[in-house]
Formats: sequence, structure tokens, C-alpha cells
Amino acid sequence: MDNQATIIEQLNAARRMDAAKAQTGGREATGPPAALPAAAGSSATGSILLGAAKDLLDWVVDFSLIGEIPFVGQIPGILFSLLILHHLWSQGFFKRVKNVGIYVGVGLILDNLPLFINNLPFSSLAIWLVRRAAQRARRQTLAGA
Repeated sequence: MDNQATIIEQLNAARRMDAAKAQTGGREATGPPAALPAAAGSSATGSILLGAAKDLLDWVVDFSLIGEIPFVGQIPGILFSLLILHHLWSQGFFKRVKNVGIYVGVGLILDNLPLFINNLPFSSLAIWLVRRAAQRARRQTLAGA
């Protein structure tokens, strides 16, 4: 009985592979195309929460007056920005150069300005803009496909 079930499973697997090859024009099915930006909503909450945590960190560091020390006050924010950058990159939000420019411009440059300007929620804004641009690019790619 086990031998018969194994043969049936192998036949079903071969049929699925043949169907996948037929859909892809004879090529092996390897998953979604690499050009697709991040899926809409993938890790969206985690990204926004990281941005909010970074903005809260800016408030805590600045209002404890550690943030006014020229280099020492910016170290925690820069390290947290690198963590956010890694998170967004691993989620696939930076497959377009435009998204990298948005994050660098808003999330790294504007967010590290001195004199309490960096207390504005630039990190959350940068993440929201990058996610929105990635979602639009995904919609355009899927509509064109």
C-alpha cells in the first residue's frame, strides 16, 4: 500500500511540474520575477514601527540634551537608521533607485539636521514614502504584465 501511495505522489508531483512548465513556456518555474518590487503590505507594520521607534529615540536623545553634543548625539540615530535601511532593503523596497533617493534624502539627511529639527517624524515619513512608491511600482508592474 505504501508503494502505491508513493507512486501516486510522484505522478502528482510530475503533473504539477509539467503544468508549471506549460505556464512558463517550457522554463522551470522559479517563483516571481526578480523585477517586482516588494509586495504591498509585506512587513508594513514592522517598517512603520521601526520608523516610529527611531523618531521616539530622537526625542529622548534630544530632550535629554545628549543630542546637542555634535557627534555623540547623532550616533544612536545613525545606527538606528542603518537598522531601518537594512530592514527595508531585505524586504525589497529598494529595488528602484528612486526609493533609495527618497530614503536617503528624507530619512538620513533631513532627519540628522541639528537644533531640534530632527524631532519632526522624518523617519516615519521616509518609510511611508518609500512604501507608497514601492506599492505604486508593484501595481504598475502587475498591470503591465
